[in-house]
Amino acid sequence: MLVSPVGCNISYYCVLVFTVAISHTTLQCLNVSAADDQQCPDDRMTNDMTNTALYMHNYYRGLLGTGWAEDRIRTYAPLAKVMPQLKYGCTDLAKKAAQRAAACKEIPDPPSVATRSQNHLTIKNVDIKPEDALKQAISTWWEELADIGVGDDTKYTDKNKNRLEHFANMAYDQTKSVGCSVKTCTKEGLTVVVCQYDQKIDVDTNIYEVAKSGDKACSGCDANAVDMVICFPTYVSLYCEGVEDIDIISNGLDISFGSTH
Repeated sequence: MLVSPVGCNISYYCVLVFTVAISHTTLQCLNVSAADDQQCPDDRMTNDMTNTALYMHNYYRGLLGTGWAEDRIRTYAPLAKVMPQLKYGCTDLAKKAAQRAAACKEIPDPPSVATRSQNHLTIKNVDIKPEDALKQAISTWWEELADIGVGDDTKYTDKNKNRLEHFANMAYDQTKSVGCSVKTCTKEGLTVVVCQYDQKIDVDTNIYEVAKSGDKACSGCDANAVDMVICFPTYVSLYCEGVEDIDIISNGLDISFGSTH
């Protein structure tokens, strides 16, 4: 099966997605420049850690657009209509996150810009590797969805904000950038992980827009577009990132292909 979606070219990782829950085929084009190795001295992390921070955020956000985000209330969270692919905010967000982490406070100070949001995890262990602390933090924040759930309504409310705040910051569909940092605080006996986001979600705002039956599928991705999105709900994804002979079995559907564009 040759996968070559309209609107994608060799400058993009192309993904052809087949929807099970809603009858349409959807297209996801990820800008290569957004997926290239990130180099950010301002976050005081290794390049691998910077890449991990970005990739994990986009992976988890992508689950909302692929139907596989586990939700305690309804097994899987509602499918997202549009979920922007985050970029890495090095000189601003990551720099501010590094400052908050370096302060070695068990509860870091909030962002200095009121319109931004922040997640943190303080681990009482100075022997944990910084890269492992970063992974633990991001996965812990996202697990609020599986532990608490949003159900059919993705609204961020006074009732759920204290239990879903970290997940909401990661999943908010108006967020475009993230920046993270990790600090081992030997004197305090802490390892502090901080990520800042360029947008803050307000109470009574939807964390993301839910796709509805009959929504029109993406017709393609503009090669010149600045903000790539993970667009419309999906269940099974076929990735054509120079990979051959891929077999995907999902929900009883067996899909195979052995060539790429």
